[in-house]
Amino acid sequence: MVVTGAGRGIGRSIAQTMARAGATVAALSRTGGEVTAVVEEIVAAGGAGRAFTADVTVGEEVASAFAAIEAELGPVGVVVNNAGTNLALGLPWEVDPDEWWCDVETTLRGTFHWTQVAGRAMVERGSGRIINISSGAASEPRPYSAGYAAVKTAAQRYSESVAPVFQEHGVHVFSLNPGPVRTTLNDRGKNSESGRRYATDVPADQYLAAERVAGHALFLAEGRGDVLAGRYLTAFEDIEQVVADERLADPEFLTLRIKGWEWPR
Repeated sequence: MVVTGAGRGIGRSIAQTMARAGATVAALSRTGGEVTAVVEEIVAAGGAGRAFTADVTVGEEVASAFAAIEAELGPVGVVVNNAGTNLALGLPWEVDPDEWWCDVETTLRGTFHWTQVAGRAMVERGSGRIINISSGAASEPRPYSAGYAAVKTAAQRYSESVAPVFQEHGVHVFSLNPGPVRTTLNDRGKNSESGRRYATDVPADQYLAAERVAGHALFLAEGRGDVLAGRYLTAFEDIEQVVADERLADPEFLTLRIKGWEWPR
C-alpha cells in the first residue's frame, strides 16, 4: 500500500498503523529524510516498508514512483492520499499567490495524479481502495485560509464524483476528514506571524489523536467500509456505527449539497 505525505503527522501514523496490521507500506514524501526515518521505525517494530520520494504535483514523478513501488513491493491495493499544504494563511488580498497555488497543487493535483495512476492499475485488476484525506475545511468556510478550504472542498467533490465510476470496476474511493490533529502543518499555522493573527484556535481538549484517524483509514483499507465509498466521513464518528446507519440508503447522506435548492427536473 502507498501513503503519501508519510514523513510526519497523520501520514506517519497511518503508515505505522497499516504496517502493524500486516501491510507492506510504501511511505512516500517529496524529500527522503523524514520518510526514511518512518520506515526505519516500521522495520524496527517488525513491520515491512520502503521509503520512496516523489513530488505529488508532478505526474511523471508519480508514475515513476508507482512503477518502482509495484516492481519492488508488488501490486498496490490501497493508496492513502494524505500529502497537503496550508501555506496561504492570512487576508485574501495579502496572501502570496505562489503559496496559494502550492496549496492547490499539492492537495488537489496530487490527489488527482495518484488516483489516476494507481486507479488505472486497480481497475485493470478489478479491485483496490483509494482513501483521500479531507478536512473540516471541505464543509465550512475558512476566511483566512481560503485556498486550503477551496482545495479541500474541490478534492472532496472530486472524490465523490469519481467514486461511482471506480466502483463499477471494483475500486472504492473514500474521503476521510481527520478533524483537528496536532501536526506540523497545524503548528506552522498557529506559530507563524500570519497564524497568530488568523489561524483558527482549537481548544487543546478538542484535538484528536493521529492514531484515531489511522484506525479509521485501516478500517477502510481492510474493506470493512466499502459501503461508505464516495461519502464524507469524519474521524469524530464511530465508523462501525456509520456503516450500520440506515440513512446510508439516502444517496445524499454524508455528501456535500446545497440546502434549500433542487435541480429543476
